[in-house]
Amino acid sequence: MNERNTERRMTADRLPTVVDVAREAGVSKTTVSRVLSRARPVTPESAAAVLSAAERVGYRVNPIAQSLRTRSTRSMGLIVPNLTNPFFGAVAQAAAASLTQQGWHLLMADLDDRPGREAEQAEWLRSYRVDAVLMIPVSLQAPDGLSRVTCPLVQIDRWVPVPDSVIVRTDDHEGVRLLVDHLRATGRHRLAFIGADPTSSSARLRLDSFREYAGMGRPVLLGDYSAQWGRRAAEVLLETVGDTDAVVCANDLIALGVIQVLIENGLRVPADLAVTGFDDIVFAELSHPALTTIRQPVAQLASAAVEAAMTLIRGEDLEHRDLVLPPELVVRGSAPGGS
Repeated sequence: MNERNTERRMTADRLPTVVDVAREAGVSKTTVSRVLSRARPVTPESAAAVLSAAERVGYRVNPIAQSLRTRSTRSMGLIVPNLTNPFFGAVAQAAAASLTQQGWHLLMADLDDRPGREAEQAEWLRSYRVDAVLMIPVSLQAPDGLSRVTCPLVQIDRWVPVPDSVIVRTDDHEGVRLLVDHLRATGRHRLAFIGADPTSSSARLRLDSFREYAGMGRPVLLGDYSAQWGRRAAEVLLETVGDTDAVVCANDLIALGVIQVLIENGLRVPADLAVTGFDDIVFAELSHPALTTIRQPVAQLASAAVEAAMTLIRGEDLEHRDLVLPPELVVRGSAPGGS
């Protein structure tokens, strides 16, 4: 039987093994293992021979077997509050891209906006042997058991008190200040705030910052981070709050809902009421008028979180365990700049 027929029968009957690669390359099994695992250096000639042989026989690394040998799956888990929120989807996409560049993979867990499930989902991800967990928690309270997660934990955007975890976030306080200062610079001083109940770190910070910069006496309406809440809040605002020339919204989804209701009721945005958001989701630029908002540096948040997790996986120390990135004011038609 010729070599081609032997290769066909081997492929049909069973998956190629390290032994097959070694035989094809004319090297030892140990050399093949060193090349494929990158555990120890080998000569360039040997590496090239092994990789070429692996391609010819159709060998693929078994990730389960490799993880048992190396005690690493080269994967991380990501827990998000709700993937229907475009901001969290953007974070997930950016984290996956950052990991892919390094030959790693991402597993996802969605909390469906239900607080207290973070520990359960972290343990589920750990059952798949992820090397670290990235997390955007739902609420301010750390669920029971989260501190017992036996791998590095990096929190993104929001955080709960967990010993030894790392936080990577945008400066919410500064972001709200930028919005208020921008509105005042364009002659708008009668501001209202539509946000989420302060049950998460981001909601609390954005509310507190608005009260600090706009004044404690300005109208505040609190619900959740959805466009539906934005619509309901705008209706309440129109019915009960007359002394307003700009609305600061705690995120873009709320702002988009607000703009819809204002236009449906015959108001002009921004001539009658200016509206601002927070996050700069993909729909912010597509709304009419396009939304003035705070851009969170999503790619940098994700890459910084991944790098922090990698550092902890290697057993190295981090210089900062609370990394705060600067926000960016993006001025568009819903609250344009001065003439």
